[in-house]
Amino acid sequence: DVVTVDLTGGPLPGNCTPGTLSYCCGYGIFNVSFNNINKSSSGGEDGFQDYSCSDQTQLIAGNAYNLIITTGSNNPQDTRVWIDYNNDAIFDDVTERVLTIDDNYNPSGVIPIPTNAVQDTVLRMRVLSDFSGSIPEPCTNPWYGQAEDYGVIIGVPPTAQFSSSDSLICLTRLLAG
Repeated sequence: DVVTVDLTGGPLPGNCTPGTLSYCCGYGIFNVSFNNINKSSSGGEDGFQDYSCSDQTQLIAGNAYNLIITTGSNNPQDTRVWIDYNNDAIFDDVTERVLTIDDNYNPSGVIPIPTNAVQDTVLRMRVLSDFSGSIPEPCTNPWYGQAEDYGVIIGVPPTAQFSSSDSLICLTRLLAG
């Protein structure tokens, strides 16, 4: 038997992987909460982490979603978030930066999802946090903090509302072929 593996559904690899240069003092990202993503990590000591295949969320174009990031409690940090809306593997600092919080602990914000983003494809979201005054960019190697990537799938709202029994009927028809 032949097994075919389709790798087209995953996010494009980022054009860079920003590695922590010299972890120190409780810097980094300890939790990211965005729609149904709720990922805890060990902060800057973990260095760059790519969770784009294991931790994904589905968003609706035109809606807005809360993003909450838990950073180290010892020092304020500069935190940035980008979403590769055009799926070109490059985080544009003007059109794709969705959050900028400087000199703060546990940044949060509301992220509006544009209707012109690439849809029905896993897009890469990058969260990067480092010491206050660092002014992180998407490919900056953080001194003490870290970068983490996540998967975001943007779609449009369904045009018809189905009840759970309708969904079961559709699934049954699909499986029956």
